[in-house]
Amino acid sequence: MRSRQSGSVLAISLVLLTAITLIAMMNMQRSGLQTKIVANLQHHEMAFNQSTNIAESALNALQAMEYETKREFLVNAQRAYYSHKEGNSASNEILYSTHSSNPLITNSVTISHEPSRSIKEEYLTTGIRSQFSRGKNLNDIPRFELVANSRLPNGIQSTQAFGFNSTPK
Repeated sequence: MRSRQSGSVLAISLVLLTAITLIAMMNMQRSGLQTKIVANLQHHEMAFNQSTNIAESALNALQAMEYETKREFLVNAQRAYYSHKEGNSASNEILYSTHSSNPLITNSVTISHEPSRSIKEEYLTTGIRSQFSRGKNLNDIPRFELVANSRLPNGIQSTQAFGFNSTPK
């Protein structure tokens, strides 16, 4: 008695093996994509933290300056603005030198005089200044903007801006 075997077990096992292989490949691709997403988020966080740190360092250094040094620094920013406005080649920005803990990150901090802009709402603190404060629109107070920018080698960057007023002592 000879039995006839048709080989259906072999065909079914090959189909199942192919399906399992495709599922495994899709999972590998998905995990690779998730790794790239996580790395990108980490780079964005690193740039954000670095730009926030250097902006705070620059503001602290500016506040720690003696009054005359700080005044001269801000007057130079104003002079550069008006010189640029009159068509001269001077920039309206003063670079503040800073060093990064990570040599691959490029940092820059600029302080510029912004007389023509109205004070941005995000810079105002309601308990400190209101419409009844000195100079209803704060037009008599020189305004400055500190912008800190951090850039990673892969092109990811973060910019943090702080507006501040210079009030006479």
